[in-house]
Amino acid sequence: MATRWSWCSIQPTTHLCTAQLGEYTQQIGSFEALSARVVAISPQSPESHRIFAAAQDGFAFPMLSDEDKAVARSYGNLGLLDLYRRCTFVLDREGTVVWLHRAMGPGIRYSQVDKLVGVLSGIV
Repeated sequence: MATRWSWCSIQPTTHLCTAQLGEYTQQIGSFEALSARVVAISPQSPESHRIFAAAQDGFAFPMLSDEDKAVARSYGNLGLLDLYRRCTFVLDREGTVVWLHRAMGPGIRYSQVDKLVGVLSGIV
């Protein structure tokens, strides 16, 4: 089975981010059952990530730092004023984007685990 990644661009310390990463941590087994790995990434520093994760009792996946925004830029994930957009990418084993959710506008939401499990199940 191919490994799939759900790549979540985040803004640590926001209520929505805390909810998203908390849900993904609580249900990490749903991703593992599909041989999927979760990685969170944002432009904040590694130290900022450590502080944020510690305040939440940790997360079940790595939080990566993209301080120069090179990763976000390569995936077209920078918006107005060069700010990160809230997105979830599902990548196949070769790193090709096979699914993308980009939250835009008022009432911004994140991709919930049940939705991602459905997406991941469809690309086995």
